Amino acid sequence: PGEHSDADALKESFGSLLRSMFSLFMAITSGRNWGELSALLQEVNPFAMVVFLVYVAVCILGVMNVVTSVYVESAMQCTANYKDLLIQEKMLIGHTQAKHMKQIFNVIDSDNSGTISLS
Repeated sequence: PGEHSDADALKESFGSLLRSMFSLFMAITSGRNWGELSALLQEVNPFAMVVFLVYVAVCILGVMNVVTSVYVESAMQCTANYKDLLIQEKMLIGHTQAKHMKQIFNVIDSDNSGTISLS
């Protein structure tokens, strides 16, 4: 009885190309436990199980890589925007300081000659 149910489960999961593709999809999207599917394949051929496990690992690591790269790219853009804001702020501070210095020198230049003296 146990062997017959395994054969039925194997046929249900991998009995056709469409069922195989669906089982592979379910395995990488947590729709079905990939451990159960690999156990079914091990009964038929241990090499098929290894190929299946490599498929699952590559798909999961590939998705993790894409998600990680999206976060890293987002962080890099935020850093670039922050750097631009810092540069703009420093330029504004420099412009404001130059404006204040000009006002101070204009006040010191009491005769509007464009020069200042200690007398």
